[in-house]
Amino acid sequence: MLVAIDDLGNRLTTLDNLPKTGIYYCPVCKGQVSLKRGKVKQAHFAHKNLLNCPNSSLNESTEHLLLKAKLYQNLKKSEEVTIETFFPSINQIADLQVNHKLVLEVQCSSLPPDRLVERTKNYRDNDQYIIWLLGKNLWIKHKLSYLQKQFLSFSWSIGFYLWEIDLEKNCLRLCYMIHEDLMGKVTCLTRTCPLDGNLMSFFRMPFQKMNLEPIKVKSDSHLLQKIQKALKYRNKYWMLRQEKAYQMGINLLCLSVEDFYPQYNPPKCEQGFCLIESDLKPFYDAFEAYNKEISNKDVQTLHPPSFYVKI
Repeated sequence: MLVAIDDLGNRLTTLDNLPKTGIYYCPVCKGQVSLKRGKVKQAHFAHKNLLNCPNSSLNESTEHLLLKAKLYQNLKKSEEVTIETFFPSINQIADLQVNHKLVLEVQCSSLPPDRLVERTKNYRDNDQYIIWLLGKNLWIKHKLSYLQKQFLSFSWSIGFYLWEIDLEKNCLRLCYMIHEDLMGKVTCLTRTCPLDGNLMSFFRMPFQKMNLEPIKVKSDSHLLQKIQKALKYRNKYWMLRQEKAYQMGINLLCLSVEDFYPQYNPPKCEQGFCLIESDLKPFYDAFEAYNKEISNKDVQTLHPPSFYVKI
């Protein structure tokens, strides 16, 4: 935790020039805390005694503490921002609250999806717009995990997107136009903003009208071999798809590569997406209808969602 209070109830942060020998208290439970200022980890407060307090249960990494501090130091120059804002009605502490309406949460470690859903719903019920910024362990690598899908947001201008935050490169990264191929591999575009740049303008990007260049991706000519291998190793997705094909008297391995067009599709999740409240069916339907009319199946062109629904 980066915030404490003094005897008079004044909020103090470790970013202030505080004496290590001062007397400080947790702003939530009012228990006494110590100022920890080492050579490696970001200066922070820690409870002297373990208590049943939301603040005492947080085991924050150096990455989390440093990123939270960097965001605060930048945003406080132009916005009304508080760090470690406590919402008593939901017993949650937001990493940062900006202009009373925006919550920024830096998530550096995995968490149960139902906890993500709960925290997000609680913020929304308190009239807060929530943005989750993913630390290194949660960045997109090759495929989207179920948890990563729950961090996805959606915009008609840039499609499916999520935010990554990079301590080493000192930047915020927007991954957008996210699609998956039939083996689950992700393709997307990225834009970055320095952590000392205009972050609020960057956060607005998904809501702005953008003239994006379409993404051209080549269809995989070796797809059938990959499907065969997936079936050999009893991949759950392909086993189910083969079972459905058998019910129609079809063997997937007897089809042509063209029969699997389009090979790149927007993400889907049977359980839905935690952060997305929009009805995605019009987009999925328009995407499918557009690709049915494509004659050249060697190359696929990916457009933002607004392109398909205008056709």
